[in-house]
Amino acid sequence: MQDKSNSASREDIESKNEAKQKDNESKRRAMEEAKRAFGRALAEAFAERIDEELAQATDVDASVSDDHKRKMNRIFRENAGTENVPYPEVDDPV
Repeated sequence: MQDKSNSASREDIESKNEAKQKDNESKRRAMEEAKRAFGRALAEAFAERIDEELAQATDVDASVSDDHKRKMNRIFRENAGTENVPYPEVDDPV
């Protein structure tokens, strides 16, 4: 009688363990899919942000007049080799 009881409880325990393992496996798969979905959403958001930044940079560059560019280039060339260079010179660290 006790053997049947032990056998039944052992089977119950084994079936509960199998059910837990299946549940844990399904939760693990759901978590992995959620991570992939989050990664895709994050990558898409970064791509959109980069596109916006590039568009703004292009707009700013386009808004700078050619006269201003020529003026800045002339000032730079005139001051090249003097202490009045508007951009600091960088020594080659090699």
